[in-house]
Amino acid sequence: MKKSYTIFFIVIILSVKGYSKNKGEIIPPNGLKLNDSVFIDKTEVTNLDYNEYLYWTERVLTKESVKYKNAQPKQIGLWNECFITDTTKEGLVYLRNPCQQYYLTHPAFNNYPLVGINYEQALNYCNWRSDRIYEMLLVKNNVLDLYSKQDSITCFTIEKFLSKEISFHLEYKERIKSIPIFRYRLPDISEYTLALKTLDTCKFKHLYLLVSDNDSVSIEAVSPGYKGPKKYMYHLYDNASELVFEKGIIFGGNWKDKTYHSNFTQIINREPSNYIGFRCVAVKEFPSKDCKVLKE
Repeated sequence: MKKSYTIFFIVIILSVKGYSKNKGEIIPPNGLKLNDSVFIDKTEVTNLDYNEYLYWTERVLTKESVKYKNAQPKQIGLWNECFITDTTKEGLVYLRNPCQQYYLTHPAFNNYPLVGINYEQALNYCNWRSDRIYEMLLVKNNVLDLYSKQDSITCFTIEKFLSKEISFHLEYKERIKSIPIFRYRLPDISEYTLALKTLDTCKFKHLYLLVSDNDSVSIEAVSPGYKGPKKYMYHLYDNASELVFEKGIIFGGNWKDKTYHSNFTQIINREPSNYIGFRCVAVKEFPSKDCKVLKE
């Protein structure tokens, strides 16, 4: 069934409603405060998160665009070594894991960590997320209209808006000064280290079970709906190792490495894998008083 542009924006709006305020301060959705200007995601980026990005890119830039094609995660061969063990028959019958075909796209895996992406794809997702979050904050503050049709030329970006290339409601111009811009990127080594020192971490054991040809391993859903202390970060030690801003480095353990370590590891093979994902940090800033959108 073909999705509508309106439904997509409803999803984005719901994510923006996840913002909370702490003594008047806006906290980005799924974010935990590391310092006055940096917030780190509670959870890894999920399949649903990335599929929103793919859907937007397809709708606005088209399937034929280079950006859409380059954004596709690796799927073919990603789960070749993983099987499900069928014990309903005599002996062990190994069946090809449904992850091979459905992990990225099936709704059952919506809240599981995205894997199969490379460093550049992760950075591009972060840039897209920055644009969409700022766009929706402007919409919520009546600076922009919600359902403006966008294409490859007219699509909203932070830079276009600050350069006054996108029309907005002039009567609400003063509000722009107080609306934060959250610039998303990969966490660097110092930010992971700070998170380990200042935030509580938590890991869960539940849901989907994978069986490889050598041993059983688990990948866990990372739904941000977990109930618990507000400062909890999830799956730093297991699930998927995470890309770091310093290229060629990953952080933490994964479902293949059961030591649940919190070390930084040099990546020998930089190809996308089924045990490497990522989370984001958001760096808060405000529009410069010299940007064109604030000038007469």
